[in-house]
Amino acid sequence: MTNKNPMEWIPRNPKFEHLLYVGYSDRISLYFDEVELVGRVDHPHFRERGLPVWFGSHPTPKLWADWEESWQGSKGLFIRESED
Repeated sequence: MTNKNPMEWIPRNPKFEHLLYVGYSDRISLYFDEVELVGRVDHPHFRERGLPVWFGSHPTPKLWADWEESWQGSKGLFIRESED
């Protein structure tokens, strides 16, 4: 399965007040009141050089709402069932 929207992981844990995100997205500004471009990737372990590195702070209500929705949608998906 290909991850077509790499931003989907952002709402996973809004208890963190800050986030570093590497990649392109128009959604990061929806999730944080303050977003700052802090650099670009120039490392051989990344497939694509020059990816932006964003620093986001102060989660918005949108982050909380999306996190709750994605958490509810994933409940039970990652529970290992007993082999008994």
